[in-house]
Amino acid sequence: MLLFLYGLDNYRLRQAVNLIESQYKEKLGNNTAVFKFDLSQEEDSQFKELSDKIKAVSLFEPEKLIICENVFISSHSKNVYEMIKDRHLSKDNKITLVFIENLTSGALKQKNNLLWKVLSSKPSQAQSIEPISGSELNNWVIKEAKSAGASISSKNANKLISVTGNDSWRLYNEIQKLASFKNGSQITEDDIELLISDSSEDSIFKMLDALSANNKAHALFLLEQQLSHRQDPQYIVSMIAYQLRTLISIKDLMEKAHPYSSIAKKLKLNSWVMEKSYGYCRNFSYEKLKSGFTHLADLDINMKSGKIGKEDGLYQFLLDF
Repeated sequence: MLLFLYGLDNYRLRQAVNLIESQYKEKLGNNTAVFKFDLSQEEDSQFKELSDKIKAVSLFEPEKLIICENVFISSHSKNVYEMIKDRHLSKDNKITLVFIENLTSGALKQKNNLLWKVLSSKPSQAQSIEPISGSELNNWVIKEAKSAGASISSKNANKLISVTGNDSWRLYNEIQKLASFKNGSQITEDDIELLISDSSEDSIFKMLDALSANNKAHALFLLEQQLSHRQDPQYIVSMIAYQLRTLISIKDLMEKAHPYSSIAKKLKLNSWVMEKSYGYCRNFSYEKLKSGFTHLADLDINMKSGKIGKEDGLYQFLLDF
């Protein structure tokens, strides 16, 4: 059996994988074995061990759950595809192979279209997990707060989102912090203002604003500021990607003469993000935003595969934008 989870929402991607693993253990107990491989490390031993685990199947062995990450960016992606086809793994009930990719469908097709086709088509089970927004994100925050042993109103969930942005990893960590502080009681607006620092989202907006004014020196300064605060370069890439996707969607509707209120409603953006984004859209052409996003997607793949240093890649992106 083949399961395929992919998309840019890294935390919810991990949640989905953890749920699959816990369900298998609950269902089969001691009669299941779990193995995990990350092929981004580009070690031949990783692929060899993966291959050995798949081949070593007998009637007397327990069922296997094998979790594979970053196959598409690995030099062994072709070998994995051939192994799936040659051993008919999509029909093998003794092995469940879970593939995890923190990339978009477009990027995955570009890396290995044959592997994409076999994993995204039946009998494989595929699920795209992309960043959420609007009421869906609001409900997710409320649910996560409850899971952490606290509670939060819809209004204050929106307040938290406006401060942190829609990055699920950061939201999860901030919810854990707030829940621990409140010790099981209601999270208030005052708690959020006391404990949660302003989002780097505004810095990303300012970075794009500097680029629109062709002030690359200031954009580079803002990036250096983010990195000096020990912000993860991969997180900065994801935030820039989120902003560019938002700007592209807004710009597309602007050029189709949709009114402001219609755009906000259609894209389910909160008022703060909509106000900021709409203003910045006036400074970019649709083509410029699209080419920037494509360049960023290529950079993301090269950073994850180790072809370019993460910080160097970000500096280069700003210089090339």
